[in-house]
Order: sequence, then C-alpha cells, then structure tokens
Amino acid sequence: MNHTSLYTFIVGQRTQDDLEIIGVHLLPAEGTPTYEFHDGHLWKHVGTVNALDDGRIYVIPCAGLSGKEIRNLLAAAEESFLNPPSESTGWSRKTGRHKSWWYSELMLRCEEGSDEAEAIRAFETTSMRNEMNHWATIDRPIDLVPTEKAWEV
Repeated sequence: MNHTSLYTFIVGQRTQDDLEIIGVHLLPAEGTPTYEFHDGHLWKHVGTVNALDDGRIYVIPCAGLSGKEIRNLLAAAEESFLNPPSESTGWSRKTGRHKSWWYSELMLRCEEGSDEAEAIRAFETTSMRNEMNHWATIDRPIDLVPTEKAWEV
C-alpha cells in the first residue's frame, strides 16, 4: 500500500479558521471515496494532504464526506504542521516542475457494522460469488499453450 497512511487520527479541536492561520487550506472536494481491505479491516480513502516546502498545507477531501471525516483530514494536516512529514512517517515526496512537496493519502477505518461497511462487504461477497460461478461453468481445462490451429483464421 504505497503512499497511504493507515492511521486513525484523534479528531482535532481546532476550527478551519484556526488552521488557515497556520497555513492549512481546505480545497474543494475531488473524486469519490474508495474502499479497500487491509489487515482484516475495511478502510475508506477520504482525501489527501499536500505539505509544500514553503509551509503551506493543502487538504483535498473526497466528495460526500461526513463532518467527522473532514475533521480527521484537517487533524492530519495539523499533525503535518506540528511534526514535519517524512518517508518514515508514511509520506511520499513529489517533485513538480517548479516545486516539491510531501503527499499523503488518508484512509480511515470503517466502523464494523456501519451501513457503508455492510454495503461494501455485500458487494465483495456478490462479486466473489459471480467470479466463482463463472469459473465453475468452464467444462474443460483451458489450454494456455497456443496451438497452430489457434492462430488460423
């Protein structure tokens, strides 16, 4: 899992205005949240934090997040202000044409039994069942070595 921090941050008590004073800027939402399983838990990608070398920090949330998820993103940005990012803390270094910055994707663990966790698990189960049914319909082994006849038109 490259470029992903799997930490659940304690929700910060600072307001968005407080964070703008220290250079943390919340940008408009981009994209939709994605989900993945890791270590037996369901995780939700909620956005990214970019920490520029000049001290500015940009938070880019995914669309449709709850207030708590936004606060967790802002808490991650505040953490990057208090403790400068590094590879050892799960950040990746990006280099652009005119500047360089630190980049981190934030994933939050979904609560067991939540509606979104149950929906994702149901989808995964259905997808797996469909895949198994597909392979069960093959009545002969698949020849992975092409023969001359396979190339004839």
